[in-house]
Amino acid sequence: MAVPDFQSFFKPLLGIAADGKEHSMKEARELIAKRMNIAAADLREMLPSGTQTKFDNRIAWAKSYFVQANVLESQGSFALPFQGVYSNLFYLESAMLKTVTSRVSSLFIDITPHRKPENEAHR
Repeated sequence: MAVPDFQSFFKPLLGIAADGKEHSMKEARELIAKRMNIAAADLREMLPSGTQTKFDNRIAWAKSYFVQANVLESQGSFALPFQGVYSNLFYLESAMLKTVTSRVSSLFIDITPHRKPENEAHR
């Protein structure tokens, strides 16, 4: 399995933050790699620049979008800014992804599934 795109790390990153505690990026990377069964060789794959692994880079981008959308707070470590509000992870995912979609839309990033417009669905 190659390293997934950064959007694939949104749900796992929120899953880690859902406990309301602060987490380091190192901890997040280790947990996500284990939970997603990413092979050791893939974890070592470097960006073309040779300055960072693809895995570390994509986790950082996922976190960056959440921070820009004010979904996560980050000062080295990261956490949800409203600890304890959401106890149900499904609800958290839905609420956070809606927030991210609306706030990040100004950055021209589409993270919603692509669907045909209703008037074209019946053709």
